[in-house]
Amino acid sequence: MPDEEQEKTYGGVGFLILVVINLLLFILVLNSMDFLPEIFFFYLMFIGVAQLIYVIPLIIYGKKKNLPGFAKGIIIAAGITFLLNAGCYGILLVPLSNL
Repeated sequence: MPDEEQEKTYGGVGFLILVVINLLLFILVLNSMDFLPEIFFFYLMFIGVAQLIYVIPLIIYGKKKNLPGFAKGIIIAAGITFLLNAGCYGILLVPLSNL
């Protein structure tokens, strides 16, 4: 069982890995916008759902390797991504609903 310092370190690593994956996916989606604009719309509107495709395997990997801090970091980053997306979606949806 990893000690507390290792758990914090792995938590930070898990958090940073998910942030990097989200940024790389965003860049990939921006580059594909020319020939597949539907993917860009889906990514922006449903990133919280779409990220489950790569978040769940990362959490399972962390649990199998007995790295609870890694899994916690992934979960925290996924939660922040989901909440930011929901907030931005709400900010965009409210003005558009008055049209």
